[in-house]
Amino acid sequence: MKLLAITALLLFATVTCSAQDQKDWPWVNERFQAVLQQVMPIKEPTGESLGYRSYRDLYTNELECSFVFNSVPRDRHITAVLRKADSVSIYDQIMALHTKNPEENVDTFMKQLKVNERHLSEATCPAVRRQYDRFYELVLPMLSADDRAAQARGEYSITLHPRVHTFQAHISGGTLHLIIGRQDHPFAVWATETLSALENCDSAASENRKEQR
Repeated sequence: MKLLAITALLLFATVTCSAQDQKDWPWVNERFQAVLQQVMPIKEPTGESLGYRSYRDLYTNELECSFVFNSVPRDRHITAVLRKADSVSIYDQIMALHTKNPEENVDTFMKQLKVNERHLSEATCPAVRRQYDRFYELVLPMLSADDRAAQARGEYSITLHPRVHTFQAHISGGTLHLIIGRQDHPFAVWATETLSALENCDSAASENRKEQR
């Protein structure tokens, strides 16, 4: 009899959680991209900017991150802003706040979202200039040799729930807006290397500040 009662209790809990999830997930999914663009902008209001932002589709335990370079001709130097979700992904933060206050509008959650933000400059972080210049040396392949060969054989590959890489950059003659889901794409590789370089610079700067205290 006890086993039956426990089984019924677990079944009820599972059904309750499932119903709650089915209600909350669409609500968060509909608002996530707009919120992410606000807390992690990849375009600066002045100068010529080069921005990048990423998140993992479905796997919400992986932290969202972004960086944006800003080049102001009259200043003759480049700065960068590095942003990363603080410990918990933005998606999960929104979900937790919505679950706690389901009647609240998502705009009321904005100030409660925790994002680490660091400001860097090529004057103290050489990687800022190096990675900025390296981006403009990249070539955008419309169709790789491997994909061309695969398509000739009638083969197509699909990546399920990839890390989504978004780029927005000032380029000669206009603006580039690009979304990539392949991790081995030259732009995605550049972004991963740049993120690591900026984080290393920020870590070194933090250590220097600690030593000076």
